[in-house]
Amino acid sequence: MPLQNFPVVLPYRYEGEPVDQFHAGQAHVLASGPPAALATAQVLVSVQALLRQPGRKPLPESNRARIGSPGATFDGLYAYVITRNGPIHHLDFSSRLDQDHGAKLGDVLRGLDATQLFGVVFDCQRLTYLNTMALASLAGNAERLHLHACRLSDPIRKVFEMVGIHNVIGLHADLQNALAALIRELRSVKTPVPS
Repeated sequence: MPLQNFPVVLPYRYEGEPVDQFHAGQAHVLASGPPAALATAQVLVSVQALLRQPGRKPLPESNRARIGSPGATFDGLYAYVITRNGPIHHLDFSSRLDQDHGAKLGDVLRGLDATQLFGVVFDCQRLTYLNTMALASLAGNAERLHLHACRLSDPIRKVFEMVGIHNVIGLHADLQNALAALIRELRSVKTPVPS
């Protein structure tokens, strides 16, 4: 089933703040419908809020969320870009990262400004093939962009393990585990958050 792009605005507050004081997180998520879009946005926005203010517990206000109209459908590899100061965006690619699509992946990753983001999490559930150019692009940007991947099929996981990509990119069962690993990684390197 193809996914659709949903813009979601999710208010939240930090534990200990007045109940009428809100912050707003924005996420552009790929999901099968509005309930799945809201669930994904809750996870993404909560992690972004936690990374922005470490030590403070974000409390999403799901009942105040606004989900926009669904956009174009999509059925390939995608990644969430967890930004420091802006909305959470997604990048989308073909399910087959052959010569042309592998080059596009490399161009897009090289174009990301690492100082403006916390990390990038790929959802590989729909990835069916990747060539050496795509593998090199992932490996070459893994540390700079704090790359993580989740929901890999067994054949794709085996490719990552055979070429050693799993040593530089965290491989995880699902989005929640990938984001938890990103938090641990950033805490271990004590990445400063620009004001």
